[in-house]
Amino acid sequence: MSLCFGYVSEGGELYPKIPVRIRYRVNGRPIHTTALLDSGSSVSFIQDDLASIWGIKHTRKEPVKVDTIGPGVNCTEWDLWVEVEGLKREDGTLEEHHKLKIPFYIPIASKRKVGVILGREGFFEKFDILFKEKDLKIILEYTGE
Repeated sequence: MSLCFGYVSEGGELYPKIPVRIRYRVNGRPIHTTALLDSGSSVSFIQDDLASIWGIKHTRKEPVKVDTIGPGVNCTEWDLWVEVEGLKREDGTLEEHHKLKIPFYIPIASKRKVGVILGREGFFEKFDILFKEKDLKIILEYTGE
């Protein structure tokens, strides 16, 4: 079964984003947001102010430098839970639901506003992903472990 999502409009531009819920702990408080699917990114990122909702402190982990298109960014790495849901049927049940534990990098004191970016590691490995640019759609097909 496949999940299909339309591109999301932000600031007059259209982006391949999908609705997700992200949690610090498997049953913890979720953040409902959209995540940019970025096939050019090896890793996933979440903005510091979003992660701070869970009380994540950079001082608890050793920072690592992550190379980006621009200058490298100092980050801390955290495993977070990402949930992707399909549309609801008329009876209220979900067509499809996936919960994945993915390593995320949280930039330290970065002025860049990254929001949530889903990169290849941990996410693209679990889905066949089709970007239908002409139709402004993304199709995800879960392939499993």
